[in-house]
Amino acid sequence: MASPSLRFQLTSPLSLLMVVVLMAPALIAAGPPKRPPTKVAVAPVTRMTLADQTTLMGTVQPFQASTVASLTEGRVTDLKVRTGDRVIKGAALALLDTTQLTIDSEQVAARVAATRIRLAQAEADLATARSLLAQQAVSSELVDTRARTVREMTAQVTRDEAEEKQLIYQIEEATIRAPFDGVVSKELTQPGEWVARGGAILRLVDLSPARVVVWVPEDVVGRLKVGTDTVVNTPVGPQNGTLHAIIPDGDPGSHTFPVEVRLPNRDGRLFSGMLARVTFSVGEAKAVLTVPRDAVVTRGHDSHLWKVVDGHAVRVPLRMGSAAGERIAVQPFAELAPGDPVIVRGNERVRDGQSVAVAP
Repeated sequence: MASPSLRFQLTSPLSLLMVVVLMAPALIAAGPPKRPPTKVAVAPVTRMTLADQTTLMGTVQPFQASTVASLTEGRVTDLKVRTGDRVIKGAALALLDTTQLTIDSEQVAARVAATRIRLAQAEADLATARSLLAQQAVSSELVDTRARTVREMTAQVTRDEAEEKQLIYQIEEATIRAPFDGVVSKELTQPGEWVARGGAILRLVDLSPARVVVWVPEDVVGRLKVGTDTVVNTPVGPQNGTLHAIIPDGDPGSHTFPVEVRLPNRDGRLFSGMLARVTFSVGEAKAVLTVPRDAVVTRGHDSHLWKVVDGHAVRVPLRMGSAAGERIAVQPFAELAPGDPVIVRGNERVRDGQSVAVAP
C-alpha cells in the first residue's frame, strides 16, 4: 500500500498538471472525437416529360345561376323552399293565387261548349240548304249566308279555345318550378306579396360542376390549350380541373383574357366567390430532371438539394421548374443525373461534405 505522503503527491494539483502535459501529445495526435454519420432517407432523380407551368388566381363561379321569375302575375300564396335548400329540376318553388284564373278559365270553357253546339247546328243548316239548292228549292244567297255563319262560328270557337289554353297555361305557370338542379341562394319574394309578370321569385345556383374564371395575361393566354388538365388549389383542398374555354374578349386596360376551368365539385364543398390558384401547363412538353418535392431546400431566394456521393452529402444548387404531383422539375447548377440519390428526409440538418448513413 502506498504511503500517505505518496498519495498526497499523486493527487496534488502539480501532479495532475504533469499528467496532462505528458498525455497532451497523444491526445493531439488522436484528434477530436468523430461524429457518427447523420441518418437520412434518399430517393432517386428521374427524368420526366413535362411542360412549363404558370399559376394564376381565379374565382369560383356557378356552372349555372338564375334569377327565377314568374311567367304570370299574381299574389304569392306559398314559398315552398328557403335559402340553402337543394332542389331538383322541375321541383315547385312557389305558388301564385289562381282563383281568378280558374274562374275565367271555367267561363271560357262554358262559352266554347255553347259555341260548339251552335256551330254544329249551323253546319247542319248549311248541309240542308245545299241539299235544297240542288233541288232548286232555295236560292244560292241562302247557302252563302249559312256558309258565312259557319265560318264565323268556327273562328269564334278557335279564338275561345286559344283563350282557354292561355288561361290553363297561366294556371300551370302559377306554380313556379326549378329550371335546373341547384341550391337556393336568395329569396326575392315572400307569401302575400304581389309579383308582376317577369317578377323575381328567388335566385338559384348550380355548382355541380363548378367554374373557375381566371384572367390570363396576353403573353400566356396564347400558349394555353382547351382540354388540358389543370391543378386547382382551393380553400377546401386541391382538385383536378379541365381548361374548358378561352374567351377571346379581353380587358383592354389590363390586357388579360378570361379563361374558364371546370371542376367536378362532387362533394359540393366549393362555393361561389372562393379564391382558387390554378396551375396551367404552357407550351410543349420536354424531358426534364425531377426530384421529390421534399428533396428541395429553399431559404430565401436560394434553392438547393443534397446528393449523396460515397457516403457524403454534396450540395447541388438549382432552379425549380414545373411540378407533377409530388415531384418537381429542377435545373441544377452542378452535376446531377437520373438515378442519383438525393436526400428527402434529414436534409435540413446536413452540411456540405458531411458523412451520412442512408436509412434502409
